Amino acid sequence: RTRPIIVLATESAGDSYMAAVYEHRVILNPNPRVPVTRREALIHMQKNLDIYEEQAAKAAQQGVQILVFPEDGIHGFNFTRSSISGYLETIPDPQEESWNPCTDTQMHCGS
Repeated sequence: RTRPIIVLATESAGDSYMAAVYEHRVILNPNPRVPVTRREALIHMQKNLDIYEEQAAKAAQQGVQILVFPEDGIHGFNFTRSSISGYLETIPDPQEESWNPCTDTQMHCGS
């Protein structure tokens, strides 16, 4: 069951935009204390991202221009330090490597 999107409007000095907050029932990892592979983590996160995509489209149809999603809404919570590793991104040190993930999607596959 999906939860409603709460729509808020704000106006400032004649400029305005429509904002909304999406309350999401996270699809949780059934055993967050057990480490998973990167592939398993991506499959899990994609389930929540698919819902986000659907809800963002619905919000856009209602004129929403900025949509706020919940913290930890993509991967869930209750992980241990070791079990979260499959969910984490590699972010290289910019002093050692120049990388723009938007223009070079293959340099760090899985990120």
